Parts: sequence; C-alpha cells; structure tokens
Amino acid sequence: GEFIMSFPIENQTFTTKKNPETTHQDHTSLSVDTPIALGLLYPTGLLGGYRNQVIRFISLIQYAKSRNISQLFLPSLWWTTQVPTDPGETSDSAPVLQSYPIPMERVFDIDYWNSFASRPGSTLPIVVNYLNSPSDCWTTLHAKSSTNDPTGNALRSFVNQKEGATSPWPVESILSQNGYISDLFNETVAMITNSLVNVRRRDYLSKVESCRNPAFYGGGTHGGRLWKDAMVLEKKRRQQGQPSDVPGVESHVLMALRPSSRWRQVAEHCLARRSLDPDNYIALHARIELEMMTHPCGQNMERNLKRIIEQLEAFVSTQEPGGPNGVLLVLSRKGIKGKGENPHSRFSALAEENMITLNSYVNETGYSTEKRLNGRSPVGAAMHMVECGSFALQEHYRDTLTVGGNEFKAQDGIQNHGTLVEAVVNFHNAVNAAIFIGVKGSSYSSHVWKTRYFLGKGGSNYQYTKFGAIIPVENEGMPDSHTVCKTAKANDERIQRNPKYINEKPEGVAR
Repeated sequence: GEFIMSFPIENQTFTTKKNPETTHQDHTSLSVDTPIALGLLYPTGLLGGYRNQVIRFISLIQYAKSRNISQLFLPSLWWTTQVPTDPGETSDSAPVLQSYPIPMERVFDIDYWNSFASRPGSTLPIVVNYLNSPSDCWTTLHAKSSTNDPTGNALRSFVNQKEGATSPWPVESILSQNGYISDLFNETVAMITNSLVNVRRRDYLSKVESCRNPAFYGGGTHGGRLWKDAMVLEKKRRQQGQPSDVPGVESHVLMALRPSSRWRQVAEHCLARRSLDPDNYIALHARIELEMMTHPCGQNMERNLKRIIEQLEAFVSTQEPGGPNGVLLVLSRKGIKGKGENPHSRFSALAEENMITLNSYVNETGYSTEKRLNGRSPVGAAMHMVECGSFALQEHYRDTLTVGGNEFKAQDGIQNHGTLVEAVVNFHNAVNAAIFIGVKGSSYSSHVWKTRYFLGKGGSNYQYTKFGAIIPVENEGMPDSHTVCKTAKANDERIQRNPKYINEKPEGVAR
C-alpha cells in the first residue's frame, strides 16, 4: 500500500499586514496580494544544530529585508531534524541518526510569528502558505492520494524506491503536502531520503535564479550561502563598531520564533511532572558532549560535570530562601556518551566520569534521584536536578496529550520528531527559567542569553567558567556575538578582569 503518514496540525490563524482584521482559521486557506515572496532553496534547506539553523534563518530574513520582500513562502521553509533509524530507539547509547527535513509549521507557532510581524516597527516578513497566482517554480500535489494522478504516482514510486516502506520519517507526506521546487524534484527526493552524496559540495541556486513567484535563496557549498552571509555581516558590524543587533532583525526573530502550542505544552508538562516550579527554577546548560571536547570552542570550557556542579553549589548558596526550587539540566546524554571513536577517544574516560556524575543526580528517565545539591545553605541542600529534552518527548509520544482541543497520540504517524524538537523544548524551558547558567563559546548558550536579554531577562544570565566560579554575563546579560572562539589565554584574561569575578573557589574545584 501507499506509504503516507500525516502530521497533526493545530488550528492556526494567519493575519496579513495589509488587513490586520482579516483572519483565517485554517492556514491552508490563506491567500496574499503581493505577487513576490521568498522561498528557502531545497536542497539544502536549513542545516546544522538548532542554533546554527536559527542563524541561517536570520540570514534568510536579512536577505528578504535587503530586497524589500515582505513575505516568506511557508511550504518551502524546511528545517532539519535528526531521527533514529529505529523509531523505537530508547536506550541512552548513541543511536544511528538520519537527517530529515521538518516543515517549519510542525515546530513553530506561525500565528505568533505573523502577529509579531504585523506589529508597528517589526522588521520581520509575514509567513504565507499560498501565493495569489500560480507559481512559476513550485509544484504542489493537490491530489495527494489519487491513484490517477501521474505526478503523485511518480512521487510515490520514486520515494518508495529510495526509502522503502520502513522509513521512520514521512517523506512522501511532506512532499505531497508541501510541494517542491519543480526543477529540483530528483535532487529533493535524493536529499530527503539521504541519498544525495556530498551535500555540502552542491549548489542549486543557478537553477532557480529566474524564479519570481516565489523567488528562492539559500543553498551553497560547505557552510552554505546563509551561513557565509551571517559571518560577513557580523564581521562588518565588528569593523564598524556597531551593536550586535542592527537594525533589530535578530532580536525580532528570537522573540517571534516560539514553539507551537503542542511543544510548549510538552515543555511545561515536563517541568510539572518533575516538581519544578514553572516560574522559579534554574536552567544549567552543561556543554560537556564529546564533540565539544574536541571543538576549538571547547578549550575554554570546564569539561568536568562534577566541577560544574560544585560551581553551582557555591552559586545557589547565595540565593535567598524562597528562591529557585530546583535545577533543569540542559544537555544531551547521547552526546555525552557518544561513539567513543577518534577524535573523541582521548576523552572517553572523562565522558564516563561525567555520566556517573549525571546519573548520581538524575536517573535515566530524567527524574531526580535522592541526591541533592550540597549547597552552603538550606536552599542549596534542598534543590534537586532533573532533565527534560528527549525525556519530555518520549513521555509525550507514549501518552495522550490534549492541546487546544486536539489530541496528539503516539499513533499520530510519527514516533519521533527528532533532535530539533528536543532542542526546541529544552530551549523554551531555558529561556523561561528564573536563572539561566550557560557557558562562553557555546552557540546554544549564546542563543538563550540573547533571547532572554531581548525579553528583559538579561539580569539573570550567568556563565560557569574554568576558574571554579559562576559569574554574570557581561553587558547586562547580552553576550558578544558568537562567531569565532577566543583563545584560552584571551578568555582567561577577560574573565579575570571582570570586576564580578568570584575569587573564592569552592572546595575541590581546580582553577
């Protein structure tokens, strides 16, 4: 039979800038008047981890703004998630992951984005699902399941040939529901089924340069055109001494890009189940995954989880009674354990030690053990640590959860939405924490710090260090732009010059 799997979509209301009073209860019925919109070139869509995809997405917005394009074409906005090849994978060992596209509306709140984009002074384009006239370059399969539709039959035949009926991801459904660039059908299916080799060496922009409804941008070799644009813009800002957010595009994207109600509900349920006060907890981003230990940025980070927790214990001892009641650890267990292969093998012993430390505070379902922080005050001694991320999603897939009148079950067609949604859930909880503690050199921490700063929470942004102390993030909580990592020596000198540097080190913590 046909291999068709469907995503559940909550009802969304789209509002255009032209007539803010006009709303549409079903996003698939939206039409627009402006004849030009910008689509994201696929292959390759947005690549990388969550933060790096956000950086690329910001570049796409910057490109649209520089050309006075006021609309983004939603069916083309494909992010990337990684999914276990075995959908039932639940062990903490490193699974075999495959990258798949995930449409933006399956992850983020499009209504909220368009509401923000419609505000006076917003620098964001609205997101539209339909063009006001037939596209010159985008193909949509309206008869998705019709056996008499020759294009649909060709699609099904090609996908089944490439993927087979055991795919953990609904590749046919995505193409059927969203469509594809007409001249890139074969390349799109090859990319979506992980059959396109040397992805980072391919560039298809020349094939869509004549497209106008919508126009397309993205792609490129190596890091890609969007990534290079972001680095060029940041270099220009630094040379001109401009603030890190001119003229407001980045701040607006970070504030407007919030998870859909489904994933917000998952994030909040995870906190409640683990007895964290949703308005009063600490989020700690411990960047101790194996791949970061070999990354240039990792040389400036404390890699030992026990020492990070010792810094945390000293920090919470300064909190007043009635302060945060627990700690949410933001990390990847699978990333910590890793594959233990070169170039990571030299850190295998430390990774094993970190897992032992982690498991002493948090069990393998994300709930706290009986162990508490040994803080220097009753506040610290009473605090427990928990995890969400993949655990929150596993619970969600297993249980029936009612959100906005719609039921989402494990039988909704997708057993695992992959790493992107896990990161989005963790990110949402990190942004909403009373206190967030990250680490310099991590793009994820930088992303959280910036978002919190733009939301007025910069005063509670902190960082752990290699010197045995947690200190405030400089510039009232607004970090330097994450571009290249400073040398360890330069970072050491910067922290030691910080007037808020805590010279007293916790017991047992090496400088």
